[in-house]
Amino acid sequence: MWETVEGKPRLQVHLGNRSNHEVWVPQEKDPGYRVDQGTHTTTIWYGYFDEIYGPYKPTYIVPPMKSLIASGEMKWEISDSALVEKIASPDFRTFIRVRLALTPIKESTVRGHQPLDAYLRQSCVVESAEIRHKI
Repeated sequence: MWETVEGKPRLQVHLGNRSNHEVWVPQEKDPGYRVDQGTHTTTIWYGYFDEIYGPYKPTYIVPPMKSLIASGEMKWEISDSALVEKIASPDFRTFIRVRLALTPIKESTVRGHQPLDAYLRQSCVVESAEIRHKI
């Protein structure tokens, strides 16, 4: 959902759990993203994805997870001004990908002691429809 505050666009993301099962959503203040100038596409990732974190896999820290109950909804705002500016560009398409954990993931803040393999085995990926900013 787009809104403009003090002349600047903001994007609030809504994630609905339409399944019959609880899932766990990565809580990342600054998600990974990549801008592809050639295709005019911005992809935003929440959670672990080889495309963006592959080189850092041995030291990747699994973000804290928040429970999302069946039929529940979670909202958060994308606040990185450079990212919001790129998403707001009318000639760019944006997609959001989220790796949801299907079971609770034990948290650790020690690099190399993360339950990354369990997270990858017990997760699924959801992707948004194309997001375009309409002024």
